Amino acid sequence: MSRRNVLIAVSAIVAVIVLALGGVYFARSSDAPVDTGCQTAKDLIKYSDDKMADIARAIKANDEGVVDDRYEHQDTTTMYREWADKISNYADKISDSETKARASTVADKADALAKVFEKYSAPVPDAQLPQAAIEKSKATTTAWNQYKAAENELRANCHIASDDSKL
Repeated sequence: MSRRNVLIAVSAIVAVIVLALGGVYFARSSDAPVDTGCQTAKDLIKYSDDKMADIARAIKANDEGVVDDRYEHQDTTTMYREWADKISNYADKISDSETKARASTVADKADALAKVFEKYSAPVPDAQLPQAAIEKSKATTTAWNQYKAAENELRANCHIASDDSKL
């Protein structure tokens, strides 16, 4: 075989490989179904992260007792309820049954956490404050840990990275 024939044969083989790989790439990227369940789950997680940051800022402002140079206590109980309701709305939008089940668990745990804050938002007689504070702390920690466990399962199922620098 002459050098020219070898070059033509090698070029033809390379062209076939490039065309085959390019065809596979384009076929996979255009025909791949969009996983709307996980996209909605990502939206749910982003909303939750953003709302928790808002709530944390409100709690910090309440602890400091000053907002815009005057005392203004912001009721975080309603913020938790709005957060839980919106998470439930996101979960309801998911069509994939496995992802929907995980998102519904997240919504249930968010609802449980909001209920803890609702339960302990009522005024307590001074004599009962220490015990009520301990109970609220335990109930909040338990509900929060259950929420985060459910959220982490949803994150793992949909391969959603965490923004939490502690993880």
